[in-house]
Amino acid sequence: MARRRHNPRRAKTHYSYTIAEVAELYGVHRQTVRNWLADGLQPNEAARPFLIHGTELNRFHDARRSAGKSPCGPGELYCFGCGAPRRPAGSMADLVLGPGNTSSVVGICPVCDGLMNQRVGAARLAVHRGELEIVTRPQSEHLKGS
Repeated sequence: MARRRHNPRRAKTHYSYTIAEVAELYGVHRQTVRNWLADGLQPNEAARPFLIHGTELNRFHDARRSAGKSPCGPGELYCFGCGAPRRPAGSMADLVLGPGNTSSVVGICPVCDGLMNQRVGAARLAVHRGELEIVTRPQSEHLKGS
């Protein structure tokens, strides 16, 4: 079975593809490519056979990939339960130090009470410290041995 996420840079920029060639390139059925045409993929011309330029394929997949992203703002962590970035409950979070230079900011979602977790570097941590009350926690015992 083919992967559901398609590499947005798989198509060659200066090449035009037929529907069958696009299907073979991405490992999908020809009807999937026709569905992409209905969803906004633009062929070179409206005349048949449809030819789709490589730059258009790359643009289409980039747009689809970026449409599903929800970037976190300052002081927000992503909640997988809710599927949205939110401020942690009470604007409080824990900084869990990991091995090396890695650390995670962990909070509780005010909506679903699930854990929210975000890996942070020094720059992102400084932004979170300005927005949230962060308490530093040591690395978990089960992680120290690995």
